[in-house]
Amino acid sequence: EASQEEIQRAVEESADIAKNMLSESNIESLVQSKGYTDCVVFIQNEECSIVVGKNTAFTAEDAAIIKDIVVGQCAVTYENIKIVDHITS
Repeated sequence: EASQEEIQRAVEESADIAKNMLSESNIESLVQSKGYTDCVVFIQNEECSIVVGKNTAFTAEDAAIIKDIVVGQCAVTYENIKIVDHITS
């Protein structure tokens, strides 16, 4: 019994969720292909949070590599990317 506007909004939200899920998966794969041991990505409200693991200390260069991957895969700006790192060894 939803209105046409409510149905359209639900369809658009579903499409956004699916798009974010695909971007999250692509980012995780690309980050891991760069040699990081673990990666979990969450995209929501034009922000991206990433938990990444590495066997050595995390550097500013690591952050730049990951941010470049994110920006290349979705419409999130550098300032809206948050990276949490942990050593996995």
